[in-house]
Amino acid sequence: MKPTLLITNDHRDITGGGTYVMMILNILKNHYTLYTDRDVDYYSRENTPWKLNVGEMHQADMSQTPDVHLYAGYGGWVAPVGKKNIQITYFPQSKNITGWDKFFVLNEFCVEACRRIWNVEGSIVTPYFDESCYYVREKKNTVINIGQYFYEQDGHSKNQHLIIDWFKNQNKVDKLICHGMTTNGQYFGQLKRMTDNDPRIEINGNSSQDEIRKDLAESKYMIHAIGYGRTNPAQTEHFGLVAVEALLSGCQPIVHNSGGCKDIPGVLIYNEFNEIALPETDPSRLRELGLQYSIKNTEQQILKAINE
Repeated sequence: MKPTLLITNDHRDITGGGTYVMMILNILKNHYTLYTDRDVDYYSRENTPWKLNVGEMHQADMSQTPDVHLYAGYGGWVAPVGKKNIQITYFPQSKNITGWDKFFVLNEFCVEACRRIWNVEGSIVTPYFDESCYYVREKKNTVINIGQYFYEQDGHSKNQHLIIDWFKNQNKVDKLICHGMTTNGQYFGQLKRMTDNDPRIEINGNSSQDEIRKDLAESKYMIHAIGYGRTNPAQTEHFGLVAVEALLSGCQPIVHNSGGCKDIPGVLIYNEFNEIALPETDPSRLRELGLQYSIKNTEQQILKAINE
């Protein structure tokens, strides 16, 4: 009989953090019987290639003690109830971590933050990607941006408005395509108005994965701007799934020099938008760099982190 794992998941949609959780569960389902204390159907209904099959997630009987309790959330806290208790940590917040034995983190950026903020060691568990889902086509002289359309009161966002301003002054690229989930309709509308009906700029909301992957495959460059102008490290890109997706599509990722995204092999970094360079690229070399993020590598990291 497999040991049991309880997942307490604060995600309610499949953005970067939610996708990462689903990746981990797709590995752990081969080693544990999965239970949740939240919404069972969430894990099989979400539109993600990593969704579970119906029946692979079960409703937990909270009178039982799971072998592993896995908690996933950007903030907040729940009481650990497992024989072994693990938090998925995108960036460590200032909160009570009493009772949690281990911390899954994305990269060295988050390892260092865990040491500084919590004085604990994090175990690196990188995301993985199904290479067969990504492909390279003949490249167009296009820049693509992929990221949720949100805008918080303090100005924190994916900064699509700054990318549009940058693009309007470019003569080295022919088109800008933006894709993202429209979680803030007001900001999305603002971006639409900023285009001034310029046919060179596409602002797309709630696109399908097929549409996004096609545009990645055909674009030369992917520009990412979260972290620009931020002083709080928690408001930077902690990993940057889209940077690896771009690599696998032979598309050059260009990311802000903050957070963990800058440490992905193959990315180009900038501090200010006027520093952004658009060099000629080698799509096959970029794809090769993305292939290192394999499920086999991530599975080895997870099992080592749980059992050591």
